[in-house]
Amino acid sequence: SAGDWRLPNVREMQSLMGKTSIAILIIQDILAVIFITASKGELPSIYALGLLGFPFLRKPLMWLMDRSGHGEMMVLFGFILALATANLFEVVGLKADLGALAAGLVVANSKKSEELAKTLLNFKEFFLIAFFLRIGLIDDLQWWMFGIATAFIIFLPFKSFLYFWILTRFKLRARTSFWISLTLSNYSEFALIVSSVAVSSGLLEDKWLIIFALTVTLSFLISSPLNSKLYFALFERYLMKFESKRRLADDRPIKTDGAEILIFGMGKLGTKTYDYMASKFNKRVLGLDADYGTVIEHRRQRRNVIIGDATDSGFWENLQPGNVKTVLLTMNNFLANRNAAIRLQNSHFNGKIAAVARYDYEKEELTKLGVHSVFNLYEEAGIGFAEHVCEALGPVEETAQKIVL
Repeated sequence: SAGDWRLPNVREMQSLMGKTSIAILIIQDILAVIFITASKGELPSIYALGLLGFPFLRKPLMWLMDRSGHGEMMVLFGFILALATANLFEVVGLKADLGALAAGLVVANSKKSEELAKTLLNFKEFFLIAFFLRIGLIDDLQWWMFGIATAFIIFLPFKSFLYFWILTRFKLRARTSFWISLTLSNYSEFALIVSSVAVSSGLLEDKWLIIFALTVTLSFLISSPLNSKLYFALFERYLMKFESKRRLADDRPIKTDGAEILIFGMGKLGTKTYDYMASKFNKRVLGLDADYGTVIEHRRQRRNVIIGDATDSGFWENLQPGNVKTVLLTMNNFLANRNAAIRLQNSHFNGKIAAVARYDYEKEELTKLGVHSVFNLYEEAGIGFAEHVCEALGPVEETAQKIVL
Protein backbone atom coordinates (compact mmCIF):
# COMPACT_ATOMS: atom_id res chain seq x y z
CA SER A 1 0.00 0.00 0.00
CA ALA A 2 1.23 3.46 -0.83
CA GLY A 3 0.85 4.95 2.62
CA ASP A 4 1.46 2.10 5.02
CA TRP A 5 4.78 3.65 6.14
CA ARG A 6 2.74 5.94 8.38
CA LEU A 7 1.85 3.07 10.69
CA PRO A 8 4.34 3.05 13.60
CA ASN A 9 5.34 -0.60 13.66
CA VAL A 10 4.53 -4.10 12.50
CA ARG A 11 2.61 -4.97 15.66
CA GLU A 12 0.35 -1.98 15.20
CA MET A 13 -0.32 -3.00 11.60
CA GLN A 14 -1.84 -6.20 13.00
CA SER A 15 -4.18 -4.28 15.30
CA LEU A 16 -7.69 -3.22 14.34
CA MET A 17 -6.44 0.32 13.72
CA GLY A 18 -3.62 -0.88 11.46
CA LYS A 19 -5.72 -3.32 9.47
CA THR A 20 -8.48 -0.75 8.91
CA SER A 21 -5.97 1.89 7.80
CA ILE A 22 -4.26 -0.48 5.39
CA ALA A 23 -7.63 -1.61 3.98
CA ILE A 24 -8.60 2.01 3.23
CA LEU A 25 -5.22 2.67 1.62
CA ILE A 26 -5.50 -0.42 -0.56
CA ILE A 27 -8.92 0.70 -1.83
CA GLN A 28 -7.46 4.13 -2.61
CA ASP A 29 -4.57 2.54 -4.47
CA ILE A 30 -6.86 0.26 -6.49
CA LEU A 31 -8.95 3.25 -7.56
CA ALA A 32 -5.76 5.10 -8.50
CA VAL A 33 -4.53 2.16 -10.57
CA ILE A 34 -7.89 1.99 -12.35
CA PHE A 35 -7.51 5.67 -13.22
CA ILE A 36 -3.96 5.07 -14.44
CA THR A 37 -5.17 2.20 -16.60
CA ALA A 38 -8.06 4.22 -18.03
CA SER A 39 -5.78 7.20 -18.76
CA LYS A 40 -4.03 5.23 -21.48
CA GLY A 41 -7.02 5.94 -23.71
CA GLU A 42 -6.76 2.68 -25.64
CA LEU A 43 -8.80 -0.49 -25.47
CA PRO A 44 -6.81 -3.51 -24.26
CA SER A 45 -6.08 -6.43 -26.56
CA ILE A 46 -8.44 -9.40 -26.75
CA TYR A 47 -5.58 -11.42 -25.23
CA ALA A 48 -6.06 -9.46 -21.99
CA LEU A 49 -8.88 -11.89 -21.17
CA GLY A 50 -6.19 -14.52 -20.67
CA LEU A 51 -5.03 -12.60 -17.58
CA LEU A 52 -8.16 -13.82 -15.79
CA GLY A 53 -6.21 -17.03 -15.25
CA PHE A 54 -3.35 -15.17 -13.56
CA PRO A 55 -4.51 -16.11 -10.01
CA PHE A 56 -3.97 -19.78 -10.90
CA LEU A 57 -0.23 -19.01 -10.98
CA ARG A 58 -0.23 -18.49 -7.20
CA LYS A 59 1.00 -22.00 -6.35
CA PRO A 60 3.99 -22.05 -8.72
CA LEU A 61 4.88 -18.47 -7.75
CA MET A 62 4.68 -19.35 -4.05
CA TRP A 63 6.85 -22.41 -4.76
CA LEU A 64 9.49 -20.18 -6.34
CA MET A 65 9.26 -17.64 -3.52
CA ASP A 66 9.70 -20.32 -0.86
CA ARG A 67 12.91 -21.43 -2.57
CA SER A 68 14.31 -17.95 -3.02
CA GLY A 69 15.84 -17.97 0.46
CA HIS A 70 16.05 -14.90 2.67
CA GLY A 71 18.71 -12.72 1.07
CA GLU A 72 19.57 -11.37 -2.34
CA MET A 73 17.62 -14.09 -4.18
CA MET A 74 14.41 -12.98 -2.50
CA VAL A 75 15.03 -9.37 -3.55
CA LEU A 76 15.75 -10.55 -7.09
CA PHE A 77 12.57 -12.64 -7.10
CA GLY A 78 10.51 -9.61 -6.02
CA PHE A 79 11.94 -7.37 -8.74
CA ILE A 80 11.60 -9.99 -11.48
CA LEU A 81 8.02 -10.79 -10.44
CA ALA A 82 6.98 -7.13 -10.51
CA LEU A 83 8.78 -6.25 -13.76
CA ALA A 84 7.76 -9.41 -15.62
CA THR A 85 4.10 -9.03 -14.66
CA ALA A 86 4.18 -5.32 -15.51
CA ASN A 87 5.56 -6.08 -18.99
CA LEU A 88 3.02 -8.86 -19.49
CA PHE A 89 0.13 -6.49 -18.78
CA GLU A 90 1.67 -3.85 -21.04
CA VAL A 91 1.92 -6.32 -23.93
CA VAL A 92 -1.84 -6.94 -23.85
CA GLY A 93 -2.66 -3.23 -23.69
CA LEU A 94 -2.99 -2.69 -19.92
CA LYS A 95 -0.95 -0.40 -17.69
CA ALA A 96 2.19 -1.82 -16.13
CA ASP A 97 1.13 -0.44 -12.72
CA LEU A 98 -1.92 -2.71 -12.75
CA GLY A 99 0.32 -5.68 -13.49
CA ALA A 100 2.59 -4.97 -10.55
CA LEU A 101 -0.46 -4.64 -8.29
CA ALA A 102 -1.85 -7.96 -9.57
CA ALA A 103 1.49 -9.67 -8.86
CA GLY A 104 1.40 -8.45 -5.27
CA LEU A 105 -2.17 -9.62 -4.77
CA VAL A 106 -1.41 -13.09 -6.12
CA VAL A 107 1.48 -13.81 -3.72
CA ALA A 108 -0.02 -11.96 -0.74
CA ASN A 109 -1.20 -13.37 2.59
CA SER A 110 1.70 -15.63 3.54
CA LYS A 111 4.65 -15.43 5.93
CA LYS A 112 7.07 -15.35 3.01
CA SER A 113 5.18 -12.49 1.34
CA GLU A 114 5.44 -10.44 4.54
CA GLU A 115 9.20 -10.95 4.52
CA LEU A 116 9.35 -9.96 0.85
CA ALA A 117 7.33 -6.81 1.55
CA LYS A 118 9.68 -5.77 4.37
CA THR A 119 12.70 -6.41 2.15
CA LEU A 120 11.38 -4.33 -0.76
CA LEU A 121 10.13 -1.51 1.49
CA ASN A 122 13.62 0.02 1.64
CA PHE A 123 13.74 0.18 -2.16
CA LYS A 124 10.34 1.84 -2.21
CA GLU A 125 11.55 4.57 0.15
CA PHE A 126 14.66 5.05 -1.97
CA PHE A 127 12.64 5.49 -5.18
CA LEU A 128 10.26 7.84 -3.39
CA ILE A 129 13.17 10.04 -2.29
CA ALA A 130 14.48 10.02 -5.86
CA PHE A 131 11.04 11.09 -7.08
CA PHE A 132 10.96 14.02 -4.66
CA LEU A 133 14.50 14.95 -5.69
CA ARG A 134 13.44 14.98 -9.33
CA ILE A 135 10.55 17.30 -8.50
CA GLY A 136 12.84 19.60 -6.53
CA LEU A 137 15.28 19.90 -9.42
CA ILE A 138 12.62 21.36 -11.69
CA ASP A 139 13.61 24.97 -12.36
CA ASP A 140 10.01 26.19 -12.80
CA LEU A 141 9.35 26.26 -9.04
CA GLN A 142 7.67 29.55 -8.12
CA TRP A 143 6.31 31.11 -4.93
CA TRP A 144 2.69 31.15 -6.10
CA MET A 145 2.84 27.35 -6.25
CA PHE A 146 3.48 27.30 -2.50
CA GLY A 147 0.34 29.40 -2.08
CA ILE A 148 -1.83 26.87 -3.93
CA ALA A 149 -0.21 23.98 -2.05
CA THR A 150 -0.95 25.75 1.26
CA ALA A 151 -4.58 26.16 0.18
CA PHE A 152 -4.81 22.39 -0.30
CA ILE A 153 -3.30 21.87 3.17
CA ILE A 154 -6.20 23.81 4.70
CA PHE A 155 -8.47 20.91 3.74
CA LEU A 156 -6.51 18.38 5.84
CA PRO A 157 -8.59 18.92 9.04
CA PHE A 158 -11.80 18.47 7.04
CA LYS A 159 -10.39 15.31 5.47
CA SER A 160 -9.45 13.90 8.89
CA PHE A 161 -12.85 14.74 10.38
CA LEU A 162 -14.60 13.12 7.41
CA TYR A 163 -12.63 9.91 8.01
CA PHE A 164 -13.47 10.10 11.73
CA TRP A 165 -17.20 10.62 11.10
CA ILE A 166 -17.44 7.79 8.56
CA LEU A 167 -15.55 5.33 10.77
CA THR A 168 -17.75 6.06 13.79
CA ARG A 169 -20.79 5.41 11.54
CA PHE A 170 -19.27 1.98 10.91
CA LYS A 171 -19.49 1.35 14.68
CA LEU A 172 -15.81 1.84 15.52
CA ARG A 173 -14.95 3.46 18.84
CA ALA A 174 -14.27 7.18 18.83
CA ARG A 175 -10.68 6.51 19.96
CA THR A 176 -10.01 3.98 17.20
CA SER A 177 -11.62 6.24 14.58
CA PHE A 178 -9.55 9.20 15.78
CA TRP A 179 -6.26 7.29 15.48
CA ILE A 180 -7.10 6.02 12.01
CA SER A 181 -8.11 9.49 10.83
CA LEU A 182 -4.76 10.86 12.06
CA THR A 183 -2.89 8.07 10.29
CA LEU A 184 -4.66 8.86 7.01
CA SER A 185 -4.68 12.63 7.41
CA ASN A 186 -1.85 13.51 5.01
CA TYR A 187 -2.04 13.21 1.23
CA SER A 188 -0.71 9.88 -0.02
CA GLU A 189 2.38 9.77 -2.19
CA PHE A 190 0.28 7.72 -4.60
CA ALA A 191 -1.32 11.08 -5.51
CA LEU A 192 2.01 12.00 -7.10
CA ILE A 193 1.87 8.94 -9.34
CA VAL A 194 -1.70 9.74 -10.38
CA SER A 195 -0.85 13.39 -11.05
CA SER A 196 2.24 12.34 -13.03
CA VAL A 197 0.06 10.13 -15.24
CA ALA A 198 -2.47 12.96 -15.63
CA VAL A 199 0.30 15.32 -16.75
CA SER A 200 1.78 12.80 -19.19
CA SER A 201 -1.72 12.21 -20.62
CA GLY A 202 -2.25 15.92 -21.18
CA LEU A 203 -5.06 16.20 -18.62
CA LEU A 204 -3.04 18.66 -16.52
CA GLU A 205 -0.23 21.12 -17.16
CA ASP A 206 3.30 20.34 -15.98
CA LYS A 207 3.14 22.93 -13.21
CA TRP A 208 0.39 20.98 -11.39
CA LEU A 209 2.80 18.11 -10.78
CA ILE A 210 5.07 20.48 -8.85
CA ILE A 211 2.08 21.84 -6.91
CA PHE A 212 0.92 18.35 -5.94
CA ALA A 213 4.46 17.38 -4.91
CA LEU A 214 4.64 20.44 -2.65
CA THR A 215 1.21 19.62 -1.22
CA VAL A 216 2.15 16.04 -0.37
CA THR A 217 5.45 17.17 1.17
CA LEU A 218 3.79 19.82 3.33
CA SER A 219 1.13 17.34 4.44
CA PHE A 220 3.89 14.96 5.59
CA LEU A 221 5.58 17.73 7.59
CA ILE A 222 2.32 18.75 9.27
CA SER A 223 0.72 15.37 9.94
CA SER A 224 3.82 13.54 11.24
CA PRO A 225 4.12 15.45 14.56
CA LEU A 226 0.33 15.36 14.98
CA ASN A 227 0.15 11.59 14.43
CA SER A 228 0.12 10.80 18.15
CA LYS A 229 -2.44 8.93 20.21
CA LEU A 230 -1.94 11.37 23.07
CA TYR A 231 -4.03 14.05 21.38
CA PHE A 232 -7.24 12.08 21.85
CA ALA A 233 -7.32 12.98 25.55
CA LEU A 234 -7.48 16.68 24.65
CA PHE A 235 -10.65 16.26 22.56
CA GLU A 236 -12.13 13.13 24.16
CA ARG A 237 -15.17 14.89 25.64
CA TYR A 238 -16.20 16.22 22.22
CA LEU A 239 -15.25 13.19 20.13
CA MET A 240 -17.14 10.71 22.31
CA LYS A 241 -20.41 12.35 21.22
CA PHE A 242 -19.92 10.86 17.74
CA GLU A 243 -19.45 7.31 19.02
CA SER A 244 -22.14 4.81 18.06
CA LYS A 245 -23.94 2.93 20.84
CA ARG A 246 -23.19 -0.35 19.07
CA ARG A 247 -19.62 -1.46 18.37
CA LEU A 248 -17.87 -3.91 16.10
CA ALA A 249 -17.02 -7.25 17.66
CA ASP A 250 -13.27 -6.47 17.49
CA ASP A 251 -13.78 -3.14 19.27
CA ARG A 252 -15.85 -4.28 22.26
CA PRO A 253 -14.82 -4.70 25.93
CA ILE A 254 -12.47 -7.66 26.42
CA LYS A 255 -13.59 -10.09 29.14
CA THR A 256 -11.24 -12.65 30.65
CA ASP A 257 -14.14 -14.93 31.66
CA GLY A 258 -12.69 -16.05 34.98
CA ALA A 259 -9.13 -16.68 33.75
CA GLU A 260 -6.41 -16.28 36.36
CA ILE A 261 -3.40 -16.44 34.02
CA LEU A 262 -3.02 -14.26 30.91
CA ILE A 263 -0.40 -15.01 28.25
CA PHE A 264 0.38 -12.16 25.85
CA GLY A 265 1.85 -13.33 22.54
CA MET A 266 0.88 -16.75 21.19
CA GLY A 267 3.87 -17.43 18.99
CA LYS A 268 6.00 -20.55 19.43
CA LEU A 269 7.16 -19.54 22.91
CA GLY A 270 3.71 -18.40 23.99
CA THR A 271 2.12 -21.59 22.68
CA LYS A 272 4.53 -23.83 24.61
CA THR A 273 3.95 -21.71 27.72
CA TYR A 274 0.19 -21.93 27.28
CA ASP A 275 0.19 -25.72 26.84
CA TYR A 276 2.27 -26.21 29.99
CA MET A 277 0.21 -23.81 32.12
CA ALA A 278 -3.05 -25.26 30.79
CA SER A 279 -1.90 -28.75 31.80
CA LYS A 280 -1.39 -27.44 35.34
CA PHE A 281 -4.31 -25.01 35.72
CA ASN A 282 -6.80 -26.27 33.09
CA LYS A 283 -9.25 -23.59 31.87
CA ARG A 284 -7.91 -20.82 34.09
CA VAL A 285 -5.41 -19.86 31.33
CA LEU A 286 -6.19 -17.34 28.57
CA GLY A 287 -3.96 -16.48 25.61
CA LEU A 288 -4.01 -13.19 23.69
CA ASP A 289 -2.50 -12.31 20.32
CA ALA A 290 -2.83 -9.34 17.94
CA ASP A 291 -2.89 -11.50 14.79
CA TYR A 292 -6.43 -12.62 13.95
CA GLY A 293 -5.18 -15.57 11.88
CA THR A 294 -3.08 -16.82 14.80
CA VAL A 295 -6.10 -16.61 17.11
CA ILE A 296 -8.26 -18.60 14.68
CA GLU A 297 -5.61 -21.33 14.38
CA HIS A 298 -5.28 -21.66 18.18
CA ARG A 299 -9.04 -21.79 18.66
CA ARG A 300 -9.19 -24.50 15.99
CA GLN A 301 -6.76 -26.46 18.18
CA ARG A 302 -9.10 -25.86 21.15
CA ARG A 303 -6.90 -23.37 22.96
CA ASN A 304 -8.58 -20.55 24.86
CA VAL A 305 -7.17 -17.62 22.85
CA ILE A 306 -8.74 -14.25 22.00
CA ILE A 307 -7.70 -11.25 19.91
CA GLY A 308 -5.80 -8.58 21.83
CA ASP A 309 -2.91 -6.21 21.08
CA ALA A 310 -0.85 -5.34 24.16
CA THR A 311 0.77 -2.40 22.32
CA ASP A 312 -2.61 -0.75 21.72
CA SER A 313 -3.67 1.55 24.57
CA GLY A 314 -7.28 1.04 23.51
CA PHE A 315 -6.87 -2.64 24.36
CA TRP A 316 -6.07 -1.82 27.97
CA GLU A 317 -9.05 0.47 28.19
CA ASN A 318 -11.31 -2.32 26.93
CA LEU A 319 -9.72 -5.03 29.07
CA GLN A 320 -11.73 -6.19 32.06
CA PRO A 321 -9.13 -8.20 34.07
CA GLY A 322 -11.57 -9.83 36.50
CA ASN A 323 -9.75 -12.45 38.62
CA VAL A 324 -6.41 -12.36 36.78
CA LYS A 325 -3.52 -13.02 39.19
CA THR A 326 -0.60 -13.64 36.82
CA VAL A 327 0.41 -12.12 33.47
CA LEU A 328 3.06 -13.71 31.23
CA LEU A 329 4.62 -11.53 28.53
CA THR A 330 5.95 -13.85 25.82
CA MET A 331 5.89 -11.51 22.80
CA ASN A 332 8.87 -11.63 20.42
CA ASN A 333 9.29 -7.85 20.48
CA PHE A 334 11.00 -6.43 23.58
CA LEU A 335 9.32 -3.06 23.11
CA ALA A 336 5.92 -4.79 23.10
CA ASN A 337 6.74 -6.56 26.37
CA ARG A 338 8.05 -3.31 27.81
CA ASN A 339 4.94 -1.39 26.76
CA ALA A 340 2.68 -4.07 28.24
CA ALA A 341 4.59 -3.94 31.54
CA ILE A 342 4.16 -0.16 31.68
CA ARG A 343 0.44 -0.47 30.93
CA LEU A 344 0.03 -3.05 33.67
CA GLN A 345 1.76 -0.81 36.20
CA ASN A 346 -0.34 2.20 35.18
CA SER A 347 -3.52 0.16 35.55
CA HIS A 348 -2.52 -0.66 39.17
CA PHE A 349 -2.42 -4.39 38.50
CA ASN A 350 -1.77 -6.17 41.80
CA GLY A 351 -0.84 -9.61 40.45
CA LYS A 352 2.46 -11.11 39.38
CA ILE A 353 4.14 -10.28 36.05
CA ALA A 354 6.65 -12.47 34.22
CA ALA A 355 8.35 -11.68 30.91
CA VAL A 356 11.00 -12.92 28.48
CA ALA A 357 14.11 -11.02 27.37
CA ARG A 358 17.11 -11.67 25.14
CA TYR A 359 19.75 -9.37 26.61
CA ASP A 360 20.84 -8.29 30.07
CA TYR A 361 19.85 -4.66 29.55
CA GLU A 362 16.33 -5.79 28.58
CA LYS A 363 16.15 -7.89 31.73
CA GLU A 364 17.28 -4.96 33.87
CA GLU A 365 14.78 -2.56 32.30
CA LEU A 366 11.87 -4.95 32.73
CA THR A 367 12.85 -5.54 36.35
CA LYS A 368 12.87 -1.78 36.99
CA LEU A 369 9.37 -1.59 35.53
CA GLY A 370 8.11 -3.96 38.21
CA VAL A 371 8.26 -7.29 36.38
CA HIS A 372 8.65 -9.92 39.09
CA SER A 373 10.36 -12.61 36.99
CA VAL A 374 12.36 -12.14 33.77
CA PHE A 375 13.50 -15.15 31.74
CA ASN A 376 16.66 -14.61 29.64
CA LEU A 377 16.06 -16.70 26.52
CA TYR A 378 19.68 -16.90 25.37
CA GLU A 379 21.08 -17.66 28.81
CA GLU A 380 18.49 -20.29 29.69
CA ALA A 381 18.61 -21.80 26.20
CA GLY A 382 22.37 -22.34 26.57
CA ILE A 383 21.91 -24.08 29.89
CA GLY A 384 19.09 -26.18 28.49
CA PHE A 385 21.19 -27.16 25.48
CA ALA A 386 24.09 -28.23 27.70
CA GLU A 387 21.77 -30.33 29.87
CA HIS A 388 20.30 -31.92 26.73
CA VAL A 389 23.79 -32.85 25.48
CA CYS A 390 24.70 -34.39 28.82
CA GLU A 391 21.52 -36.44 28.90
CA ALA A 392 21.97 -37.61 25.30
CA LEU A 393 25.72 -38.37 25.40
CA GLY A 394 26.16 -39.25 29.05
CA PRO A 395 28.45 -37.60 31.65
CA VAL A 396 31.22 -35.36 30.37
CA GLU A 397 34.00 -37.73 31.56
CA GLU A 398 32.51 -40.71 29.72
CA THR A 399 31.94 -38.64 26.57
CA ALA A 400 35.58 -37.45 26.61
CA GLN A 401 36.85 -41.03 27.01
CA LYS A 402 34.70 -42.16 24.05
CA ILE A 403 36.14 -39.40 21.90
CA VAL A 404 39.74 -40.34 22.86
CA LEU A 405 39.13 -44.00 22.16
